[in-house]
Amino acid sequence: MKRVYHGVKRYHRGAKPIHFALSTFGRIIIIVGFPMLLIESYRSLALGLMVGGVFLNLPMLRQVYYRNYKIRKRQILRRKKK
Repeated sequence: MKRVYHGVKRYHRGAKPIHFALSTFGRIIIIVGFPMLLIESYRSLALGLMVGGVFLNLPMLRQVYYRNYKIRKRQILRRKKK
């Protein structure tokens, strides 16, 4: 598990274990929600699960991906100015 964690962390600079846990749990909830959409009586529950899964992914998106995107964007702009 530790080797996998360090391999994934290399691509997610600044991510903490809680980010990975919330993101993984959120993705599982989203995947579980898709088949439930087909059952009419569980449709509202499925939508709730999928929205909850998106909210669990937001910390990873906001604190890790967006910050790394801004840093990378600045690096590209600096290279173009040279």
